[in-house]
Amino acid sequence: YASLPFIEQATCNDVEDDATTCNATTADEFNKVLNRSEQAHAFLPLFPLIIRCTADFLINSIPHSFLPSTYEATIAFTAVIVNILAFAIAAVSLYDLTIFMSMRNDLATPKEDETSNNKTINYCDISKTTAELFCVNPAGVFFTSAYSESVFAMLTFGGHALAARGLYYNASSKMRNSSSNRSR
Repeated sequence: YASLPFIEQATCNDVEDDATTCNATTADEFNKVLNRSEQAHAFLPLFPLIIRCTADFLINSIPHSFLPSTYEATIAFTAVIVNILAFAIAAVSLYDLTIFMSMRNDLATPKEDETSNNKTINYCDISKTTAELFCVNPAGVFFTSAYSESVFAMLTFGGHALAARGLYYNASSKMRNSSSNRSR
């Protein structure tokens, strides 16, 4: 049920009332559609736009025998594919952010010395464990279904990684897109 508002926004199908966000002409009509369900707020405006554009690209570039039979099914299929790719990029971005922050703050110690009995952790192990825990967390189901969490995580982790390197303009661009992915 929670992904139904997303499907409606991505396909621009009519809903029970007479206005949709695709043909709403006034702010009141737009707000009337959005206020139908509190779940609709989590998906606007970037996520449906990404899914719709990607689905249209797939429909125009891939033979129809390889795609689902209906446009709504193609939208749902596209949402899952986009989320899986965004989830993988988010995990890599988190790995990159963690290794950069660990090295910058010197949170980890050098590799084990053969003459010493002290076992130490290296930067890659910390980053790998962080990314693995992100991948296997209980909320992982939301990262592979038609929700905006994967794209949000990808943009947020990427923005933080850029900010840590001092690339503030690029980071703010990613953070802006991240914000527009989760709210209207």
